[in-house]
Amino acid sequence: MQPLHILWLNLVVDLSPAMAFAMEPKEGDIMKEYPRKSGEGLLNKKYVLQILLNGVLIASVCFLVFRTAIVRGYEVEHAQTLVFVMMGMAQLALVFNIRRSHKLGFDKTLLQNPFMIGALGLSTILLLLAVYLPFFNRLMPTVPLTAIEWE
Repeated sequence: MQPLHILWLNLVVDLSPAMAFAMEPKEGDIMKEYPRKSGEGLLNKKYVLQILLNGVLIASVCFLVFRTAIVRGYEVEHAQTLVFVMMGMAQLALVFNIRRSHKLGFDKTLLQNPFMIGALGLSTILLLLAVYLPFFNRLMPTVPLTAIEWE
C-alpha cells in the first residue's frame, strides 16, 4: 500500500464510524455483567486475541488479493488499489464485529443508531471517491476498478 492509502483509511474512512460509536445505544444486558477486576485493564486477553485474529485475517486476505492480482498480470498500482479497497471494506465490516461485546453487531439495534448508518455510508462514498475520481487517481495513486474486480 501507498502511504497516502494508509492515511486515507485512518483519517477519512475510519473517522466517521469511530465518532458514531459515541452514539451507540447501551446494550440491554450490560448491567448483568460482572465488573472488571480492579487490576485488569480495558484490553484483557480476550480483546487482545480478537484484535490479533482480526488483524491476521485482514492482512492475510489483503496479501492474497495482492498476490492474485500480480499473478494475473495486473500492474502494481492496480494491485495496490485492490488492496486499498479490500482494507477499507474490511475496516468498515469490523464495525459489526465490535459494536456488541458478546454477539455480532449486525442486528436490529443497528437501526437505533442512524449516525452509524450514515457514517458507514459516508465512509464507503469517500473510499469510492478515492478510487474513481481522476484527481485522487493521480494524488493517491489509485486505479478505477471494474465491476468484475469487485466480485
